[in-house]
Amino acid sequence: IRVGFPRASRGRRRGRGRSRVRLLSRARVRHGRQLELRGWLRNVDGQPIGDATIEVEADTPGDAAGLVPVGFARTDLAGRFSYIVRADRSKLLRFRYPGTSRIQSATRDFALRVPASTTIRARPRRLLNGETVRLSGRMSTRPVPLSGKLVEVQAFFRDRWRTFSTTRSDSRGRWRFDYRFGGTRGRVFYRLRARLPAEGGYPFETGRSRAIRVLVVGL
Repeated sequence: IRVGFPRASRGRRRGRGRSRVRLLSRARVRHGRQLELRGWLRNVDGQPIGDATIEVEADTPGDAAGLVPVGFARTDLAGRFSYIVRADRSKLLRFRYPGTSRIQSATRDFALRVPASTTIRARPRRLLNGETVRLSGRMSTRPVPLSGKLVEVQAFFRDRWRTFSTTRSDSRGRWRFDYRFGGTRGRVFYRLRARLPAEGGYPFETGRSRAIRVLVVGL
C-alpha cells in the first residue's frame, strides 16, 4: 500500500522536461484547509487490488487515546483510492488494508502537520516615545489547554526576528501584552508579530501571526 499527498516534480530525460507525481508521506498545511490524499494498493506481484476497503485511523500528539478509527477508503478497479482530510490539528493518519486469507495485511502512515496561528493587533498604531502599545490577539487554532498557551512577542531588527518578551493566553486563546517604548529617536516603524512555539498538550506545530507595523515618534 502507498498513500500520500500528490506533488508533481519535473525531471529531464534526453533534453526534454518530464513530470511525474510523487506521494509525499508528510505535509505542512494551513489550519482549516482540506487535503486530498491519494494512494494505491497492489499485491506482491504489482497487480492492483480492486474493490478493497482501506481502514483509516488517526493519532493526535499528546492524546492518550492513541489511534482511533476515523474513516474508510475504497479502491477502484485499478487499486487506486483517495481520502479527504481536514487540517483541524496535527495528526498521524494510518491507512490499513486488513488483508484476506490469501493476502497479508499492510499499513502506511501519513503525517499531517498544522502550524498554530493567531490574530494580532496593536492599539494605538502611532505613539510618542515613552507611550505604551497594547498588543492583543486570539488563537484560531483551538482547543487551547486550560492553563493557556505560551505566546512569544517578537520584533524584527538586525535582519532577524527576535523574541523580546513572552505572555500567556487564557483558556479561550485570547492574549494581550503591553509594551512601553523608550529610547526611540526620530520616526521609526517597528515590525512586530506573535510566535506560537510547539508545546506539550497543544496539538499544533510552531506557528506565528502576520507582522504588523507600529510607528513611534521620538525626539
